[in-house]
Amino acid sequence: MGTNQAVNAGQTATFTAAASGTPTPTVQWQFSTDGGATFQNVAGATTLTVPNVAAGQNGTKFRAVFTNTSGSATTTAATMTVNDAPTVTTNPSSQSASAGSTATFTAAANGNPTPTVQWQQTTDGGATFTNIAGATSTTLSFMALASQNGNQYRAVFTNTVGSATTTAATLTVASTMLQSSLNPSMFGQSVTFTATISGQNPTGIVTFTSGALTLCTAVALTANVATCATTALPVGSDSVTAAYSGDANNAASQSPAFTQTVNVKTTTVSLVVAPDHIALGQPVTITATVAGDPPSGTVTFTDNGNVLPCSPVTLVPGATSSTAVCTTVPSGTGTHSIAAIYSGDGSFAGATSSVVALVVGADATPAPTPDRWALLMLVGLLGATAFVRLRRL
Repeated sequence: MGTNQAVNAGQTATFTAAASGTPTPTVQWQFSTDGGATFQNVAGATTLTVPNVAAGQNGTKFRAVFTNTSGSATTTAATMTVNDAPTVTTNPSSQSASAGSTATFTAAANGNPTPTVQWQQTTDGGATFTNIAGATSTTLSFMALASQNGNQYRAVFTNTVGSATTTAATLTVASTMLQSSLNPSMFGQSVTFTATISGQNPTGIVTFTSGALTLCTAVALTANVATCATTALPVGSDSVTAAYSGDANNAASQSPAFTQTVNVKTTTVSLVVAPDHIALGQPVTITATVAGDPPSGTVTFTDNGNVLPCSPVTLVPGATSSTAVCTTVPSGTGTHSIAAIYSGDGSFAGATSSVVALVVGADATPAPTPDRWALLMLVGLLGATAFVRLRRL
């Protein structure tokens, strides 16, 4: 008859069976991992030893089949229970909550036997933790108070084999919550920040800042909400906060910092080559215009992919764009492919213009291009003159 065994993970399980018969029967051990529906043979003598058992072997069944020339007999199956210490599968996540709202932390762990849980908190930055009375569920929920701002919470899972502790999660309690209408955004793009004030019908004003930069000041509340639309944020990760002034019934407060990501703005480069048909040795003026508010930086001009000697040219800012001018004398006749490459700056991304064709002729003084209508008029004039001469004859 098989006897059930309970062992800790990593230990050795031993099963023993015996049978009588003439002639003396042989023994074949078998195991099942599907609750006894099917069994497979395993090597072993009268005593079966299973070394270094793993948690995944929990619930495995073992039995012995005795056989001689007269027949066979099978023992009842014995179940192996593998106990293992808790392993954390879900750590609680840090969160922000407004004063008076519900804060919720969740944790989970595996283990056999099923571990119990005890939540703990610290008010000194993690130096010491104390148990929270009655907090013995995998979910911890409570009403957040302003005094709990910065507290940390963790869960300790325990069973007969050992214990495991989650990482600590931080609670940020604020009566001012801040949101952005767009994140990430591009430089120069309008972003609207919304500050929501919790409390007893709060009145007063809200000021929005990013470091030393004031975005919006003295914004009045409308139904607990203040909004700030701004294009002033520089490129990078901007830390934005909203400060509430408070009123007779509600204390002043400041929101947790909100990180607004501002990316460089894309731009375009337009190119003008004047004149676009010249004789060899004649100078040409190339003008690049970079769209923006305006952008700064330099422009590199190229001729058939080769950098022109005037490069790089520093942009000259205008009202809504910046320009760079290069005057050069192209070498060699034929068609030259002219392009401009903008370097970009801290706020605008680099860009390259479309290619403009410049035709350089061999003549020192290029022949003027005849105008079609002028030719027609000349032909007409010659014809009229000939007609008058014939009449006179």
